[in-house]
Amino acid sequence: MKSLCISILACLMFAACTRDPKISSEAAEPPSPDSLKNEFIPIFNGVWAMTDYIKDVQQTKSPFKSHAKLQGLVALIAGTEAEGDSMLIDASWNNHEGFSFYVHFSTGRRAHSLPTSIPDFEVPANSYELGYEGGPDNRELALYHYDPNGKLLDKRLFTKIRNYQPDDDLAWGLQYVVNEKLISGTYQLTQGAKAPVQVTFTPEGATSGLGNFTKYRVTTDFIDAFQNSFDYICFFEGEEQLNGTCFVFEIKDQSLYLYESVPDSETEIEKKGKVVYVLQKGVVN
Repeated sequence: MKSLCISILACLMFAACTRDPKISSEAAEPPSPDSLKNEFIPIFNGVWAMTDYIKDVQQTKSPFKSHAKLQGLVALIAGTEAEGDSMLIDASWNNHEGFSFYVHFSTGRRAHSLPTSIPDFEVPANSYELGYEGGPDNRELALYHYDPNGKLLDKRLFTKIRNYQPDDDLAWGLQYVVNEKLISGTYQLTQGAKAPVQVTFTPEGATSGLGNFTKYRVTTDFIDAFQNSFDYICFFEGEEQLNGTCFVFEIKDQSLYLYESVPDSETEIEKKGKVVYVLQKGVVN
């Protein structure tokens, strides 16, 4: 009986060693571009904003105080259409300039990442890959930065904001984040009106209750010279109005304070003037 068991074991070992090499090579083949498209396109699709910025602006309650975070790629917009074995992704660079790059449906350095066409302007030999981390309930996109030897230099995470965006403004995702985290909600106008008035702000940038204003926009890009000292919110009377009425704003506890924005005749930097409106978060009784 013992010799029979030894003979069977020897046969199994021989079979394992002489397995068809074609089967082994097929199992080791990298995934096809089509299989990678099926995996990545549904995950990449949507509007994404830099996770570190979202966390920081929630803490500071000030886009101006958090704007230093917005360096390099800070927002991504991915569709569902591939171009051959690649897909174009639009992005916001420094929250000031538009940028586009390709992801290539070929094997990356990680199981869930793809090579990209993003250049490293300082060290051209370095490379970037775009992938994802986490499960369906906590998924983030990850931008990996590698040196020529495959060493990970840094990583940037992005949080999904929306499944789509309504216009072609590449900074829309960051604008939506600021609106949603800091401004949107229902307020009671406690200063600046003869009687209490209910004012609403939506994450999409619509407003009602504050005079004839129907739209608002919070400044998130502080590269322009006159917008480099305070937080600004501008109001518009309709879609076609180009130049809105702008105020300096501050968030204190549950109140939104709007101040005059006063031009300085000696510099291009505006000053904070007297308070014009105070809005207390909460529904009018």
